[in-house]
Amino acid sequence: MREKQTFTLHFSLSRLFKELPPIASSENVYPFTRRLNEIRHQMIKYILAPFTAGLIFVSCQNNGPGYDSWPHYGGSPEMIRYSTLSSIDTLNVAQLKLAWSYSSGDVDTAAHSQIQCNPIVINGVLYGVSPQMKLFALDAATGEQQWIFDPNDPENGAPKQGIGNVRGVSYWTDGKKDQRLFYTAGALTFAINAENGKPIPTFGTSGYLDLHNDLDRESGHLLVTATSPGMIYKDLLIMGTRLDEAPPAAPGHIRAYDVRTGKRKWIFHTIPHPGEYGYDTWEDKESWKYAGGANVWSGFSLDQKRGILFAPTGSAVYDFYGGKRKGANLFANCLLALDAATGKRLWHFQFMHHDVWDKDLPTPPALVTLKRNGKVIDAVAQPTKNGMVYVFERETGKPIFDIVEMAVDTVSELVGEQLWPTQPVPLRPPAFVRQKLTANDVNPYLPDSSKNAVRRQMAGFRWGVCLIRPVLNLFSFFQGLMVAQNGADPHSIRRPGCYMSTQMKWPGSCRCAKTPFSRPQKKPGSKLANACMPGTANPAMVPT
Repeated sequence: MREKQTFTLHFSLSRLFKELPPIASSENVYPFTRRLNEIRHQMIKYILAPFTAGLIFVSCQNNGPGYDSWPHYGGSPEMIRYSTLSSIDTLNVAQLKLAWSYSSGDVDTAAHSQIQCNPIVINGVLYGVSPQMKLFALDAATGEQQWIFDPNDPENGAPKQGIGNVRGVSYWTDGKKDQRLFYTAGALTFAINAENGKPIPTFGTSGYLDLHNDLDRESGHLLVTATSPGMIYKDLLIMGTRLDEAPPAAPGHIRAYDVRTGKRKWIFHTIPHPGEYGYDTWEDKESWKYAGGANVWSGFSLDQKRGILFAPTGSAVYDFYGGKRKGANLFANCLLALDAATGKRLWHFQFMHHDVWDKDLPTPPALVTLKRNGKVIDAVAQPTKNGMVYVFERETGKPIFDIVEMAVDTVSELVGEQLWPTQPVPLRPPAFVRQKLTANDVNPYLPDSSKNAVRRQMAGFRWGVCLIRPVLNLFSFFQGLMVAQNGADPHSIRRPGCYMSTQMKWPGSCRCAKTPFSRPQKKPGSKLANACMPGTANPAMVPT
């Protein structure tokens, strides 16, 4: 916990001063991430895209519980990533010395393994996940390993899972002797005894769930995993998923399971079925049978007192082309407020109608309490990839600050594409990243020769406003295509009272081209095979 706080401080300062160390060694990350590592320094050098710390002062009240432990992913169900512990501060952080270190010993450079886990600490025990998806328990005071669980050990009886990544684990207890950890490796979500690291055989199938199942649609041949941990509410484990971002893809339905048995208790269809709210926002009335995405990949927030689950969803597939999914596409790109006990929709807000920019919600919202016009309001604050924060009343979904529907360009030469005419923009607080790119944004500290070279390169791209539309055969340059709060953490600091958001912004480009072939399908003849038809314009996203 303390090591993480120290690393986070260095990580933030290094970006503020543009001294960016690699995310990881080039031998220990996926090829795509390696490419991002290579181009990151170039972008900082040539285009002003600095790491931004946005402070939005909303007079947050310090009337919440004490945040002096870390029993949940993100610190607490409110996802405010904040601790009230004060033994380490700006006066003594430079004096910290290494107390202990732990090496899992299972890095696999050939397979580009990585670790993204935010460990939790329960009763003095730290629980985390290694690069090979092994769940481990350490004495938090000494770093001594207490046990380790390998999901690919044949003795567990579970199908072998490939290397992936997971950002954390979930913990549940009955308050007596039953203590359980839940985490996902590949397509399997395991229930593990927190005392000894053994699977709990009475949960699901010999201690695990296959996330391909219980989606109300055949998805066994598709990518279904979970890189963020589920949310615990009473005796429920509520799960989101990570899915393929190109067709064919599974639906991103939200499911709740009994923590003791693994039996599904409820499901919310993020791609609505006939008769459900939002079904008419898909022009093709068969979409519920084949459309994919609209998944909660970044995790949930939870108001435990009210029993409200907040679920930020991703884009519908395909991310950059909507000719095969005409309509507003609820509940893609939405913040959903659900009754955590039943899965019933209480309210929702869609941040991007018919998204063709991959503007999925990149992080769970922070639950905050603020004072406005003399009134104390329990609110939910959702950051977006566009660098905006939308703030709502938790119970009703009423915006705290006005939101307007802004007209956007709707002309598209892509086959079948029908862009939505407006997109919602909050009037307050102001965006914490730039909303357009100009030639003046080239780094002024470069030599004139370098600045002119950058401008000549930019002349070959379409660029300008934030939501520039993809076009055929030309690269459209997005100044924040990859990241503006993408998986980063919003922080709600209850003392002295502010909301702080940290984010990185990586430019990239998207080119649409006609393809002479369809993506290979594992189920020939199904409607899924029509999701990417020959001759249609299918974009390719390229980091720039």
